[in-house]
Amino acid sequence: MSSGQVSPGAQHELEYLIFKTETYISHLQTIRAFLGGFIAYDAAFRAKQKKDEKQMLDQFDMCEFLFSETRDQVLKTVKQLAASAFVEDPTEKYLLFRYNVRFVLPIEQFGKFIKNVVNFHHGQPYWERVDWGLIAPARTGDRPCDARLRREV
Repeated sequence: MSSGQVSPGAQHELEYLIFKTETYISHLQTIRAFLGGFIAYDAAFRAKQKKDEKQMLDQFDMCEFLFSETRDQVLKTVKQLAASAFVEDPTEKYLLFRYNVRFVLPIEQFGKFIKNVVNFHHGQPYWERVDWGLIAPARTGDRPCDARLRREV
């Protein structure tokens, strides 16, 4: 249904559905690149097991490329969310916040890890600091203070 055929008063809802659909497509493109990076990472180590150094290095390069593409796509998605007319809605603000915390920051840090692995196998410096706390934050209940709080309650 094109916007010219929308029932009176429903234009806002149509625009919101279009926004959510486009954002979801962008998010799925992020996930596609992310999973492709993991597949290339696995292929690199499989090639290493077979002692095929050229294939291993090619797959590590592909892995690095795909994780870079993931970072670019996640930033595109977040910009799309932030530029939306719907961003002032409290729910959309919260989703934008969560997307930054759960996707943007971890993907940026994981990209550093991948770069370190690739550099190691290419014989280059590989000591860029990775904040693993951003990639896999401690879950509630895993920290020592959580056990103490449960005893006190």
